[in-house]
Amino acid sequence: MAVTRARKRSRVEALEPKALDANMAASTAPTAKLFSPLSIADGKIELSHRVVMAPMTRNRGVPLAKGTPEEPNRVWLADELVAEYYEQRASEGGLIITEGIPPSIEAGAMPDVPGLFHESQVAGWKQVVDGVHAKGGFIYAQLWHAGRAAIPQMSGLPTVSASATPWDDDEKYPFRTPFTKEKIAYRDFPPKEMSVQDIEKTISDYVAAAKLAIKTGFDGIEVNGGNGNLPDQFLHSNINKRTDAYGGTPEKRCKFVLDLISALASAIGASQIGVRLEPCGLYNHTRGSERVETWTHLCRELKKTHRLSYIHFIEPRFDRIDSEKEKEGFYASWSLPKVSNEVFRKAMGDTPCISAGGWDDKNCVSAVEEGRYDALAFAKWFASTPDLPSRLKNGYPLEPYDRSRFYGGWDGRAKGYVDYPFWETSPLNTNSTDSKKRKLSGTGSARNHAGEEKIVAAKEESGESKKRKGSGKA
Repeated sequence: MAVTRARKRSRVEALEPKALDANMAASTAPTAKLFSPLSIADGKIELSHRVVMAPMTRNRGVPLAKGTPEEPNRVWLADELVAEYYEQRASEGGLIITEGIPPSIEAGAMPDVPGLFHESQVAGWKQVVDGVHAKGGFIYAQLWHAGRAAIPQMSGLPTVSASATPWDDDEKYPFRTPFTKEKIAYRDFPPKEMSVQDIEKTISDYVAAAKLAIKTGFDGIEVNGGNGNLPDQFLHSNINKRTDAYGGTPEKRCKFVLDLISALASAIGASQIGVRLEPCGLYNHTRGSERVETWTHLCRELKKTHRLSYIHFIEPRFDRIDSEKEKEGFYASWSLPKVSNEVFRKAMGDTPCISAGGWDDKNCVSAVEEGRYDALAFAKWFASTPDLPSRLKNGYPLEPYDRSRFYGGWDGRAKGYVDYPFWETSPLNTNSTDSKKRKLSGTGSARNHAGEEKIVAAKEESGESKKRKGSGKA
């Protein structure tokens, strides 16, 4: 029987249609398929709508210890502020996928990202889970291992990957680094090739984190298998140069991911697992060939072997690399009839399919209505619009986002994180009390969006939001 969350009658129902005022945009079609129920988790969970919050690295965790230059803190926790952020964005029957959560110290790529490998991290994530559940929502923990998209100074351990393939340019690590104020180039610290024992240990780390996530109350977990992170590194021929059982052919390059999902399925059940893939990705120097052969085999094997909760694809063209011309060159080499996830989606059969990358209030309804995808994941618009499902359903305008505030709280953790307004108090709503006060006083919006067009050093996350090396970017 599908699980549904009890509705709290004391709250305004998040997706209840409201009358449109003259200042509001036309409705996005409240009866559209985007706002209809969807079963995931092999029928055990029924979502009330198909507007999913994508994984977004936000760098708002708190350190376990103060740390010193000689002994830096390497463990970060979620806390009440992180819980508030997720609770704000929860909706009745809606699905949230968390930011990428490292399953080990070695897996982390950047500061201020809460992990789930230490008992001290459970309480903070429990606050997050409880807040989302209290609003009737569902939440999956995304497990993320950066692999070579990190530097050893962050973890105190060597970075690892499928092979000891160094970065092929002078790109610098964009975050503050223990022991130095100098910018460090990734290529100066090539990864260690993982031994079979390393692979087994890493899979064990994932399994332990997945068990801890379920114990904490998460409804399931998602494996980040895209964005140039560790699973993706095994899939790409330009990174994976192995000649053993884990490399050399498209089928062998899929072995790590397939072994990982099988181990997780044995531990927590396949129906509690979602998998995120990026078959057409270029992020973090993923330039592998044989795209169709590799990802078609992977998807067919996943479908044949497991009844997954869902599959989550990142749309093509949502990587920030040098030029469109360079992208076109890579795409042309893959022999795809068109640059699309369509062939890979077909390989997954009837597995519920989520798409992330470039969706907004202009294009989201048709994508689901036409059956291209079952649900859509939004990152940057969820960052700035906490009541996004309601606004999309009712045709209300979305809050502008500020890219310069996507990552980190260097001058206040809450800023650009939990201070975006709901519709009732939005400057865009001319009938809101706050808007009327501003009109009387002759002032405009208090929010400064000057940074929106700013290109910050961090990279775009999961195609949807800007992300720094690694994780759950949308």
